[in-house]
Amino acid sequence: MLRRASILVAVLAIVGFGALQPAPSRAVNPTYPLTCKPGPFLVSLHHAADPTSGAQQNVLSIRFTPSRGAASEGLQPGQCAWGDRAVRASEPTTLLLDPDDNYNVYFQNGKVTHLYVAIFPWLNGFVDGTGPIQIFQVHRDGTDFKVDRVGP
Repeated sequence: MLRRASILVAVLAIVGFGALQPAPSRAVNPTYPLTCKPGPFLVSLHHAADPTSGAQQNVLSIRFTPSRGAASEGLQPGQCAWGDRAVRASEPTTLLLDPDDNYNVYFQNGKVTHLYVAIFPWLNGFVDGTGPIQIFQVHRDGTDFKVDRVGP
């Protein structure tokens, strides 16, 4: 009987200790600042499945040219880089943005001539090269960089 009581106390102690541990937090993708200079970009709008719900959503993709060095060394139009180094050959060269459902895209001869996305008012100037340098907070999402936020 004493042995059963000892085992029961040991089990309760282990279970009780586990209850005192903090609940595991939901994994969140860390984001990293990618700096891009406006310029000629290949832009496309397509449908993709939401990874959580599976529902079809619009996705705006912007393909950039990796710079030869860090953003602090200067960027050419259409290039992106990390603050301290160039984008590696093994890293994506496409930014994915979720434009919500409030956008207009204008094409001429198969090329995007104007973009208006309500939640990204800076986008048209970014794509045509007239806007300011942008810093995208990104995380890797398969073969692309998913933009979580725009700004430092």
